[in-house]
Amino acid sequence: VGLRALLELVDGARVTVAAAVPPPDLDAVVFDVDGTLVDSIGAYHLVASRVAEPHGYVVEATMVRRALDADVPFWPQVLGDRAGDDAFVAMLRTATRAAWPDILRDHVRAFDGARAALQALRDAGLRLGICTASGGETFAALEAAGLFGFFDAVVTAADVTHRKPHPEGLVRCVERLGVAPSRAAYVGDTAVDVRASRAAGLWPVGVLTGAGDGASLA
Repeated sequence: VGLRALLELVDGARVTVAAAVPPPDLDAVVFDVDGTLVDSIGAYHLVASRVAEPHGYVVEATMVRRALDADVPFWPQVLGDRAGDDAFVAMLRTATRAAWPDILRDHVRAFDGARAALQALRDAGLRLGICTASGGETFAALEAAGLFGFFDAVVTAADVTHRKPHPEGLVRCVERLGVAPSRAAYVGDTAVDVRASRAAGLWPVGVLTGAGDGASLA
């Protein structure tokens, strides 16, 4: 993390560093899915590239990561001056939805180690939940890995009015788990996840397996 720029430091400034450790008596852990439990960021890049390439556009991996990490609209990054062509953007989105099932089947998998992590949390007596801004399309990867049964509550885009970083989804999830927000952690791979977690009163835990990096999560 570039602390000088991030904290707007000047020469001679004093910085105190202390560990931010969640309380040891949490009752629940809620997980994001894409980039956190399943390896799907590369698949999003692949499907967008396949849709855009016939029209002469190049999709950079950084565009996908920025859209997911910071909640920045994706297609305007790719299309530049043509971003205002609503009909063209709608066509690209339709083509993306059509191409996604094959990409999902062939390229999206649960992360190695996810089962061990979830089992360890279960063994520690914690309740587990999912809160995702998606419609649950990549749940198939969780089911294929036999992981879906670990979760006591699942909240998707279909269950909320407001997407992350709005806290609605996380608040709804911990309500279903029957725990207080202050006694739950939220594990995610983006700055949006961290913002949503703080807004809902959960303990944010950032992982480096998805769209975010150390600087954005910090």
